[in-house]
Amino acid sequence: MSGSLYFILATVLAIMIIYVNAAPIPIDGGGDDVLGHNYNTRLVLVNRRDYPGSTQYSEEERALIAPLHEDARAEDFAKARENGLQFMANRAREVYGLLEDLVRREHIPPADRVMKTGGIVVAGWSYAGIWMQALLCYVHTFPVHDIDLSRYVRRVICYDVASVLSGYAPPAQDPYNPLFDPMLAEDEILGTFSLWVSGYFSHGDSPDMYERRRPLEHPPPTASTLRPDDLAACVYAPPGEAGGSDFNLMFSALSSGLFIGATSSCGGSWVLRNIQIVTIEKGNHFAHWDYPDWAMRALIGDEEVVR
Repeated sequence: MSGSLYFILATVLAIMIIYVNAAPIPIDGGGDDVLGHNYNTRLVLVNRRDYPGSTQYSEEERALIAPLHEDARAEDFAKARENGLQFMANRAREVYGLLEDLVRREHIPPADRVMKTGGIVVAGWSYAGIWMQALLCYVHTFPVHDIDLSRYVRRVICYDVASVLSGYAPPAQDPYNPLFDPMLAEDEILGTFSLWVSGYFSHGDSPDMYERRRPLEHPPPTASTLRPDDLAACVYAPPGEAGGSDFNLMFSALSSGLFIGATSSCGGSWVLRNIQIVTIEKGNHFAHWDYPDWAMRALIGDEEVVR
């Protein structure tokens, strides 16, 4: 595997692994193979915990992200934040172990940052961006064994992560989300959210003119272009439903200030990192589905604006 790059994308449902070979990659006929051939990469998916094929969380692990009761006291919020930080530290350790094992088993060469070959890029898309934030936050606490990941990891990417998941306040101007729309009936929420989260929106000339509720008809929302069997194959709702692990983590974190606490607990480590913001100019939240070439350029390339 000389000169290979593994690329890890922790998505809402999965961890995606891409590696770049020095030798040309054969095309077997699938879309992933064509994209991989164009960029000399390969793609592997590994589901996150609680998703099909992966290990379910134990009751002890779930207890760390149990939502707070309405009558919770100050000490309950502090404990919930402490538990949430421990939960995310454990998830970061799992990602760290996955990368170690990947390098070890696949004999991945160290990253050559001059020639831009070898090594690993790891990214988290959407909700899974907090897995990447946790990895950055806690990686310095993990032991180095036979694999020193600092020689292999080329970059860590938070790919289109909601601002609230990074500890920022919601937008002051109409912070709309269909999941919290009291005007929607329960059976309307999922369908409305699917079109909203995968839609394209009119931006206007300033943030005050951004459309936040109604996606454009053209181009249509990604979810509306998928065949029902394709949509069913890539949607797994239980972790995000009431009482599910993703649901509980979200609401426990928002009420306890976990995301803000997680940022401060890293001791300002963001300041010490080389941070670059990359824009996919006309992409939506599902750029990797609608425009996979743009997404690949953004994730493994050096362009600041992909168009």
